[in-house]
Amino acid sequence: MAGFWEKLKLMFSSPDKLFESIRDEGVGSSLLFPLYIFLVAMAIGVSESIFFHSSDLFGNFFGMGGSMSYFMFQAVFFLSAFFIIAGIFHAVSFLLGAREGSLQTIKVFAYSSVPFWIALAIPLQPLEMFLGYRLGIFLFLLSVLLNLISLGYCSVLVVKGLVKLQGLSVGKGIAAVVTLFMLTILPLLLLLFLFIGAISGGPLL
Repeated sequence: MAGFWEKLKLMFSSPDKLFESIRDEGVGSSLLFPLYIFLVAMAIGVSESIFFHSSDLFGNFFGMGGSMSYFMFQAVFFLSAFFIIAGIFHAVSFLLGAREGSLQTIKVFAYSSVPFWIALAIPLQPLEMFLGYRLGIFLFLLSVLLNLISLGYCSVLVVKGLVKLQGLSVGKGIAAVVTLFMLTILPLLLLLFLFIGAISGGPLL
């Protein structure tokens, strides 16, 4: 059974070995690794928010415009989305021939989401203090690029995980990714953009 840092290393150096190493892990031990990454990402987000908006933190705690409440919403939103999408992902995988049980599918989905949480946790906002606020647009575009790259690698991990843990072909793994994106990820991204636009005073789309 690989440890935390070994799993993180294998995720980016040898994903096939990573999924092979978690094949026989139970639900608790197998999900601790992605859960730790998620909690760290949320903690960094909250800390960053407190650092930049400490003056209105307590005054706006119960308002969606407040920094703490906004990141609390993010945590609840992402956790809820995770379980909903994981269920849909298992159904899609089952229809494509996955017969090794829901636990293996959840492992694939949970571990494949880690690069996204890592990209989300990179604190680009503090760099404005050193690079200047005029580079805010550049940092925003860099953040978007990192998130897109992370989602791309998440898709690669999903395919590799389905091949290793569910015995699907690469083609069916790709089909699962495309189907999942069309059914869940794309609508959720649209809803998230609309929500951010609503609380910021104008639509982003």
